[in-house]
Amino acid sequence: MKAQISIEFLVMIAFTLLLFAIVLFIYFTQISETNASSDYLKAHRICLHTSSIISSFSAMRGNSTYSFELPESINFKNYTITIISNLSHVQIAYDNKLVGCQMLTKGITNRTGSTLFTMQKNATMEGYDGQITID
Repeated sequence: MKAQISIEFLVMIAFTLLLFAIVLFIYFTQISETNASSDYLKAHRICLHTSSIISSFSAMRGNSTYSFELPESINFKNYTITIISNLSHVQIAYDNKLVGCQMLTKGITNRTGSTLFTMQKNATMEGYDGQITID
């Protein structure tokens, strides 16, 4: 009789541990998917913010300078910002993934005159006679 109670107890403990392991697996799977979604949303927000700043600055049409600062990372992951001026496109690359968004303006260049360039996270825009350069 004691042996049967011991075996039943061990089976219940094993069943409880198995159930606990399944719940932990589901929990960590959901956290991984949530983190991926969070990274995407933060990258998209940075893309839209950059596009908005550039488009707003180009609409001013005056001779002016504007400096802005973007976050250093996306959930502790480094990222790069690429401006594709000919296509009016901003692109964020992070963790082997790309997020893009449209700008309302074309003809933006960097100091070397290139319309395809990587932008710094601490950037300065200068506008002179309708031409915008990003440093």
